[in-house]
Amino acid sequence: MLTGRVAVLDGVESLAHGSLATLECIVHNRSVTLPDGRRLVSDKQYARLPAREKALVERIHPSFRLIALARPTVMGSDAKTWLTPEAAALFPFVQLAPLTNSEEAALLQATVPNADPALVDHSSSSHSA
Repeated sequence: MLTGRVAVLDGVESLAHGSLATLECIVHNRSVTLPDGRRLVSDKQYARLPAREKALVERIHPSFRLIALARPTVMGSDAKTWLTPEAAALFPFVQLAPLTNSEEAALLQATVPNADPALVDHSSSSHSA
């Protein structure tokens, strides 16, 4: 958060009910108080603080991003849905279609240009039905 990196929350569908609500302050207000007592605030909030308070607060980098990944909710399932209206309001979301084998191979080759082509081919086709 302090250096402009990305935090990826993977598997948010498996969190206990209500856990996502704890992220509301960081998502909407770009501020959070950590369990150790440190307080992190947005760049704009930090700029408005009096000098004496800045020593007690750390600035969240303006380019910091939070990404949440989850499996889609299965409609008609007996399992309780994790995507409540409250959780949906936290994040704008995009549902991505699975990559085709050729798209996945191209992505792997672009990401790891020196990868063994046989390994890329095997990896991209290993999940096919």
